[in-house]
Amino acid sequence: MLQRSQQFLHKPMQKWILFFLLLMARTACGQEALAYYQQINRALVLVAEGQYASAAQVYQQVFEASDFVYARDCIHAVEVAAMARQDALLGFFIRRAMRQGVPYSYFERKTGLEAFRTGAYWRTLANDTAQLQAAYHAGINTSIRKEINAMFAADQAIRKRYYRWWNFLWRPVIGKKWQQLNQQQVLRLIEITRTHGFPGERLIGIDSPADHPKVEADKFSAGMPIILLVHHYSHPNPSFDSLWLAEVLKGNLHNAHFAAICDYQAEFGKNRYPGFGYVGWLHVPEGHRVGQFQEKRKRIGLVPEELVLRLIQVEGFSRFWKRI
Repeated sequence: MLQRSQQFLHKPMQKWILFFLLLMARTACGQEALAYYQQINRALVLVAEGQYASAAQVYQQVFEASDFVYARDCIHAVEVAAMARQDALLGFFIRRAMRQGVPYSYFERKTGLEAFRTGAYWRTLANDTAQLQAAYHAGINTSIRKEINAMFAADQAIRKRYYRWWNFLWRPVIGKKWQQLNQQQVLRLIEITRTHGFPGERLIGIDSPADHPKVEADKFSAGMPIILLVHHYSHPNPSFDSLWLAEVLKGNLHNAHFAAICDYQAEFGKNRYPGFGYVGWLHVPEGHRVGQFQEKRKRIGLVPEELVLRLIQVEGFSRFWKRI
């Protein structure tokens, strides 16, 4: 009888333990994603101060501790190592960039690497290119990548029709069809997110010109889903910021991309669906004050506004700021 009572009590206890473990795993994942952004921001502060060798060391520590890093952070790490003239780290960062989808051809023509391309590290990289590219493609969901490409292509096709001057009489009709298409696509993005996680760089890799002709070769981000969401929130539409914010904290959605979504909702939502509100990345409200968005940026690990202004002045450091 006692054994049966213990078994009866054990089942609800198991449920509570499982709930607690899931909650702890979610919290730890969120802390890990925020820690990544915080360390990247720490490296950026050192770059702004001209301490390139120290910044390169921070990038190295972050990359060695992370199974996934963003391609744009890899580019910045390469540039910092080149500034510090640290060839060993430079080779390490280029390898990591190629594992994140940056093509070898980009480094063949990139300025600032001329001396590096004459050394032994460069020849080794050339030999390992196929292996690194294979590792990148093996790590992404190619079926969802193809679906996102098709969604983006459909969006761009109807956008092109909408803005052709000779369609001005039909523009209201085309615009309505565009909004209907966009709503369907956003619902699909939500479905993908709930099943696989947000279709960002971790899931589908970086956009490339092979995915769509309008993609710039040095873009190095998963911006296609963000463009779809930006178009969606160019009109008042219900907010899903709680879902997107959770994906930021899981490391599936880049914090700058989330900031872009929030700013469009705040700018064009006519106060109907406030959501997270302005973050001050792509849009700011009239009469905003300096430091107004500091706490929101800190909450998602977004680079501080004043730091961006300092980094723009660093010669040879790629300006990915405010780019989707």
